Amino acid sequence: MEYIFNNIESFPNDLRAIEKHVPLRSKGRKTEHTERYSLVSFLEAFHSESFFTFPFQVFFRDRPDVLVTSSVGNIGIEISESIPEQLARAEFLLEKNFKGHAVLEPEFFGWNAPDRTDAEIMEILQASQVHLIGQGVYGYSIEEKWITGIEERISSKTKNFSKTGFEKFDKNWLLIYDNQTNDYLDMSYVSHKLSPYIANYWNSNNPTFDKIFIDSGEHFFKLCRGDAPLFISKPSTLSEL
Repeated sequence: MEYIFNNIESFPNDLRAIEKHVPLRSKGRKTEHTERYSLVSFLEAFHSESFFTFPFQVFFRDRPDVLVTSSVGNIGIEISESIPEQLARAEFLLEKNFKGHAVLEPEFFGWNAPDRTDAEIMEILQASQVHLIGQGVYGYSIEEKWITGIEERISSKTKNFSKTGFEKFDKNWLLIYDNQTNDYLDMSYVSHKLSPYIANYWNSNNPTFDKIFIDSGEHFFKLCRGDAPLFISKPSTLSEL
């Protein structure tokens, strides 16, 4: 897929013309759905910064997922979703087997969850519909799990970035779609806790992405070398997944 953005005047309409609907997991959601949505969200939030200039072109490809070309150079953008595999599986089973306002307790399906079969996941989901069986939210448990997920995605994608076959460009960025966001996430807390990890990341002798962006609910985190994590409010024109 290729998209061309000629000028700032036509940019809003050009962006709206891109199909960004993301089906439910049980209704055929694919990687390209979330990648396209993530890119539209990113362009909406950052097109006015000096990252690239009009006109510019966007190409969907592989390793990295997106190439942005403009007069200021080429930017490779790798896009990744941050969600525990078992939580994604639990969401699929919930959508497929329960109707209405079904309950899912994410704490059972986190990054460190034991391996479970679909039948075992269903047992937990069925029990949760009768009454809540987990510990619920306590302290900064939501934030700590969020940080674990983000660090896992950065580490995993950076390993891929270092491998032969991953094409490098003038600038190389990582865009994470955070699909584990909670409305009650304390942005100041996660920004503070994430800072040491990010500082060590930039100081690594291994190849790293130049910038990292995290699409997290109503906010974007922008992680740049030498700066503390910065979170900004997203434009209100895009609907959430």
